[in-house]
Amino acid sequence: MLTDEQITELWHHFDEPQWSGWATSYQTLLERIDALGDDALVEPEHQKLLWSAAEICTLGPGENIDISGALIDPSVVGAVVALRRRVWPLRVDQRAAAIQDAFSHIMSLVHPRHAATRPNGRLQRLMVALLPAELHCVVNWSANRDIVEMILHPHKRASPLASQVMVRARLRQVLGDEAPGDFAEHVRRSLFCWWLHGQAEPLRKGYGALLGETQQTQGPKPLKVWSLARQSRHLEWPPNLTQSMRDVVRLSIQGAEQAELVEILGADASYAALSARTRRGLIRQARLLGLLEAAPGGLFPTVAGDALLEESLPDALVERFVERVVGAAWVLRWLEPIEALEREQLRRLLVGLCGSWRQSRVPEALMAWLTDMQVLTEVSPHNVALSLYGRQLARRLPETLPGPARDLNQLDLSQAQPEPLPRWPDFAEVRQSLNDGAPWLVVDPERLAALHAAWHCQPGKRFVILSGLSGTGKTALTLAYARSYCHRMGIDAQQHVVLVAVLPDWRDPSGLLGYFSALRAEPTFQAEPALQLILRAAEDPARPYFLILDEMNLARVERYMAPLLSAMETGQPISLHTHDAPVSGVPARVPWPENLFIAGTVNMDESTHAFSDKVLDRAFTLEFWEVDLARYFDQQREARPHGPRFEHIERFLCDLNAALRPARRHFGYRTAREVVLFVERAAELTGEPAQDQRMALDQAVMARVLPRVRGEDSPILRLALDNARVLCEDMGLVQSAERLEMLQDRLMSVGMTRFWA
Repeated sequence: MLTDEQITELWHHFDEPQWSGWATSYQTLLERIDALGDDALVEPEHQKLLWSAAEICTLGPGENIDISGALIDPSVVGAVVALRRRVWPLRVDQRAAAIQDAFSHIMSLVHPRHAATRPNGRLQRLMVALLPAELHCVVNWSANRDIVEMILHPHKRASPLASQVMVRARLRQVLGDEAPGDFAEHVRRSLFCWWLHGQAEPLRKGYGALLGETQQTQGPKPLKVWSLARQSRHLEWPPNLTQSMRDVVRLSIQGAEQAELVEILGADASYAALSARTRRGLIRQARLLGLLEAAPGGLFPTVAGDALLEESLPDALVERFVERVVGAAWVLRWLEPIEALEREQLRRLLVGLCGSWRQSRVPEALMAWLTDMQVLTEVSPHNVALSLYGRQLARRLPETLPGPARDLNQLDLSQAQPEPLPRWPDFAEVRQSLNDGAPWLVVDPERLAALHAAWHCQPGKRFVILSGLSGTGKTALTLAYARSYCHRMGIDAQQHVVLVAVLPDWRDPSGLLGYFSALRAEPTFQAEPALQLILRAAEDPARPYFLILDEMNLARVERYMAPLLSAMETGQPISLHTHDAPVSGVPARVPWPENLFIAGTVNMDESTHAFSDKVLDRAFTLEFWEVDLARYFDQQREARPHGPRFEHIERFLCDLNAALRPARRHFGYRTAREVVLFVERAAELTGEPAQDQRMALDQAVMARVLPRVRGEDSPILRLALDNARVLCEDMGLVQSAERLEMLQDRLMSVGMTRFWA
């Protein structure tokens, strides 16, 4: 802990010119918020300003947590506005506890009602904006811990906001009070805390090193693997290791003797079926991993245990698992230089490391736990590989690992031959299969190539929006592409392709993913087809899965796709429910599958919603406006060589489409096909030649083509209507010509026109 003199010296030493822009924007934000009255602060735009205060600090993936519902919830807004009106206790410890309680109260109003994930960082930053004299800008848990060690005490225990209040109080005690309303001074002291966090590592080497190494940056801390004699090899953990360790730590926050903690665990529904011996084993393993420690009054979370509760990735657990469990570090060492390895070969290596495992299932359990912690990933039913996170950990291992045989450190697995991964087809193969499987489909090679490139340029973010004219085959093309892909790989398209029709009443993810129901005696989860596909994709990462959303903007995409959009951007798992154990076979979280291809077809009209930037930033948008009817009719004749001939009708439809094209009132392949089928059916009913079916053609044009004609007055629309009317008159389509003339008259008289008067 720094002395008063050291804090004062460092305060005068603190100078970061490159932060001047940050300080200015930070101060400007505080002044803007302070100038707002309570009546203004309750407005959604100002609530959004508070929840999105990136001028104070950025949150990384935490910025993507959707809290839009909280901006208009009166209970949340009222609690937020009350923060700056409230008179806080004078005693520092009481004031710290009161501010922490206010944080917990607002969080209870926001989560889970308005946010599936706790927006800890966003709420903490909001409170910094409203209480700038009490808090500082460091919202990261481990960074806060560094500051507490320096300013308060190396072993000081306090919740995040409470510790910030006490830190600011000590700075005030040492440096003097800030002048009332002096936001510049509040900002400088806040940034001083951030600067101190950056000096944590030099400080651990001594105060002199802190002053001498202020500009050095430290890389990731090397892992310190225990000796083999100290590591644990007889493990008793359940498959969902991460959640189990979090639960043990959570239930010990207030402190508990081991016997008491065993009883508390037994009262939790997730652990009630476990024996007392097994529950004691969980507590023992939490202590082994340094997540719990004994202190007067019982067992309490350690710094690492506190971090495990706060961080989305279980870094505190993973690091200690690798350092203290037999085989974990070796799995990283063996897999880091290679692409993948057969599970059975990895199991044999682990048995060679620890001979007592020869007749046990511990190697398989070890692989399952590393997968649960997102260190390992299954690339096929029989192969495993390190995730990106796992490879980052592997680079932090010491050069030599402790083991029974030194030659294990030189073991070369680069020649290992894992089970070959399924080969995904290239563009030429997909195109050939598509042509063979859907000869009737008019495919623009450039559009197809663009679709293929958009789906393959960024694994993990395979999201494409297809917009444009209705009836141009957007849905048919994506379905044909997906089925062609599956055909080339020899997999069942019914299990790998799902088409979902989006409904206008989707206001949350339940319509797409499903919903949790607690109304029955046994809670259930109704998984929709889209979620079932996602679960299959997560379990089978070596093969592609296609989710096609038809008319996806009939509802607001950023609402019903919120969990997918967030996971797509951050790579974090998709949260499905809050139960620890699977419900109806649906886990609480599912890793984001990088083999999931998503396409959404859209039409832009008065019945649909525009896309937010959150959606557009994650998707490639391809437009489909061009219609080649002549080619379409040629392909139809090839597909039906003995069918009836309607060449004069086809030529007329091509001409009519060309006339309406400049005003974007033309029609797609579906409309053209249905007009021809209507005339064909009329010819069958009357027995008259196709060329005599003008009345049927007239009725079909009225029913399928002209209802799309609408728009405001413009030279292009006038010309389109006039050309279309002339074509209909020449073809003898009396009703259609009269309706087009009426549309022209309405356009001239009122400045706009539409089919439905």
